[in-house]
Amino acid sequence: MRWALGLIAVGAAAVLTAFFLGPALALPVALALGAALLALRRSGAFAGGQRLSRGRAAASASLTAGLGVFFARVLVTNPQDNAYLWIALLGGLLVVVAVPFALAAVAPSGPPRGWLARIGVALIWCVGVAGALLLLLGGPLYLASSGAVPGAAPDGRVPAYHLLACLALVLLVWLAGYRWPRQSARTPPG
Repeated sequence: MRWALGLIAVGAAAVLTAFFLGPALALPVALALGAALLALRRSGAFAGGQRLSRGRAAASASLTAGLGVFFARVLVTNPQDNAYLWIALLGGLLVVVAVPFALAAVAPSGPPRGWLARIGVALIWCVGVAGALLLLLGGPLYLASSGAVPGAAPDGRVPAYHLLACLALVLLVWLAGYRWPRQSARTPPG
């Protein structure tokens, strides 16, 4: 039964991503989302998010929103260039993902704070893993497509910024999505 639900979820994610990203990227992104959710569940970070402290929730919100602003303001050097579209989109998504962490930081103790933190951890994993995959594909796709245009010289900053953004997302998933929630799971309540 779980496998059937998992396949239905991957299929639904593939249809949804095909609508937004096109059919070529739909299956890889849907598989990345499925892998992210499976890794999140097996890592214990989702359960640890239930006891994420106010300080770590606030730090996660600040780090996630700050990284989103960094993506949109620093890494997108030419907003009119479609080569930076995924970086800008991920920057906006990271600012949105920071909201559950910020709400968990100010929420009163109890189940709502735990659920908000868990939602934030799950969103970090989904956006981070799928975004890292898109960014890893974005640099080579840019180089391949710019080489097809006669007389056009590819901008070397585009693949470098894609790789930098990918590394930043991986570090964000590790810190705010894995390490801090796992450390919170090991600390005694109090």
